[in-house]
Amino acid sequence: MAARRYTPVSQILRHGGPQLSSAVALQLIREGASPSNARKLIQRSFPEIKRLSEITFPHRERFLYLPEQHDTPPFWESLFLAFRSTNSVYGHAIDALRIRGGSVPGEYFGIISGSPIKLRGHLSVDRVREALQRLGVLNVTPHPEWASVITLKPHVPGVHGLGMSRARMLAEDIAADATMNFLQRTGLGSYGKVKVRNFIEAPTFGAFKWDITAPCYVSPLRRYAKGQKGFQNGFLVADVLLGAELGLEHVKPFLMKTEIMRSNPKTALFLSLLIADKFSKEALRAGKAVGHLMLTTETLFTREIAEALKALIEVLTKAATAAADYPELVYDLFDQLSSIEGSASSMQGPLFELWLARYLFLDGWSIRGIGHRMKVWETGETVEVDVLVDQANGMRIRACEAKAHASLVSLGEIKDWITRQIPRIKAALLQNRDGRTPDLVFEFWTTSSFSPEALEFLETAARRTKAYGIKWFDRTQLPTFAEKAGDTYLPKILNDFFLRNSTSARLLQMQRRRSQLAHLSSRKMSQSEVQVPLKVENQEGFAESDFADVIQFGSDLN
Repeated sequence: MAARRYTPVSQILRHGGPQLSSAVALQLIREGASPSNARKLIQRSFPEIKRLSEITFPHRERFLYLPEQHDTPPFWESLFLAFRSTNSVYGHAIDALRIRGGSVPGEYFGIISGSPIKLRGHLSVDRVREALQRLGVLNVTPHPEWASVITLKPHVPGVHGLGMSRARMLAEDIAADATMNFLQRTGLGSYGKVKVRNFIEAPTFGAFKWDITAPCYVSPLRRYAKGQKGFQNGFLVADVLLGAELGLEHVKPFLMKTEIMRSNPKTALFLSLLIADKFSKEALRAGKAVGHLMLTTETLFTREIAEALKALIEVLTKAATAAADYPELVYDLFDQLSSIEGSASSMQGPLFELWLARYLFLDGWSIRGIGHRMKVWETGETVEVDVLVDQANGMRIRACEAKAHASLVSLGEIKDWITRQIPRIKAALLQNRDGRTPDLVFEFWTTSSFSPEALEFLETAARRTKAYGIKWFDRTQLPTFAEKAGDTYLPKILNDFFLRNSTSARLLQMQRRRSQLAHLSSRKMSQSEVQVPLKVENQEGFAESDFADVIQFGSDLN
């Protein structure tokens, strides 16, 4: 009797595209093969077919493809579908990056991926990142402000670039600071121990990183433990994700973190919050089913603040157009957001960049980018310019560092700018110039002043450097530039947000008073703690229609 013939595995992949080994086996079984025979048929197909060596799927499944299919759009589309269908931690990490525009600071990857720092029986966040790097899905590169940046490669659908990522992160920072103040005021979080993420370090609770953590002494979350005096406090953890409606695939990393934490009987009682603009019905149902607080910004704050945060992302994503054409919108938006406690320090940097871009635009320069990123092809490094403008078809370029400082600019900061940042930015700007050398000027603008040592270093560098110009400007010169431009909003923004009697200055004074009160309160608390011991655990180019929603927001403020 002749042996039964089955469709060759290579033909299955050629017609059906790359897929998991279980899907190939299922087709062979439908043709009459037994499960064991199907496995053997797949094994005998190597090396005519290939399997993905960097990633192992649940139940030891493999992702199969033909050599000519590798690194093609169908390859990546099928791979990401396989990640999602198997509930893979790699898929969670990719979906988390995609919803955030494709880029996050390196430290934030531990928050968004849903994987633990280190936990037996689970892939650590470092192993997930390294596997995705080997696979060619993401890059990890140095960054002057974030230490490192993790970016999905362009072939991954949903990558919008760093402009959207920076805008979204600023809105999230403001929301996180507002949440921190809410927790402190209500007593849900221990006043002096509420921790919020930053580029260098994310707060931890258990084996995971979070956007916000706080010890909580509210009675439902504290409990008495055997063999201990007093009680063990609970915790509050929160993640913040703004800029888009969250579907089920976007909340899964958060759900995974909390599920793993609650499966450990030694974990302290904790309350978990996920804060977003909007949730899909499936995401909302999944979060509430396991006891999470799924909060929108409108619910947590007000409708006005929620709309302002959305508008902020829109404006900063299209920052060059906003600075050039919509100064009144920029002013109204930041004025509205400055009412949120703790927001002043987060907003001053981006607002000063918009102010400077507006001034240079009125002075006859074309805005090439705000927060403009470039890659140095020779070294692979990524550099960033706060405000980049040019004239004469790109033959005159000003690369400006814009810093909204509350203190003096130090010698160390100026040394880093001149010796490390400028050479890299210059190399990026001179790429693909066909021998033409533009007139380059590097400028450092600050709302503060320079220390004597920094000024001396600047003067020496400017005197000795002939290949390009070096200039610097401080707070004493800004009013003159604002008046010279003949613009209504430049002096207004400068006076209301940066100079001595500005809104931000008043907010900073209020913050200092609150810190002093908190210090006094903590001293009083320490006396009571002697009687009741407490255990705390570780823890460009856009049309006006692009701005339609934001312009409507601006008109609502008037």
